[in-house]
Amino acid sequence: MTSRYYFDAEKDGEVIRDECGVEADNISEIVEQAELGLEELRETLKLGEAEGWTIVVRDDRNTKLLRLSI
Repeated sequence: MTSRYYFDAEKDGEVIRDECGVEADNISEIVEQAELGLEELRETLKLGEAEGWTIVVRDDRNTKLLRLSI
């Protein structure tokens, strides 16, 4: 069953919410998307600024499912 998942970026109380999300069928797809999000964040931020950021995956009910740190 396909569901929508959101990938928020968090650091030191700052939260950048993903308002669009992506659809995924299983946990493998969710992890893959989260890892892509981390890579994009690393590429966007300058060296040293990326440290401390975390991608938090939540579902459409706002339940946090997964945390991946840079």
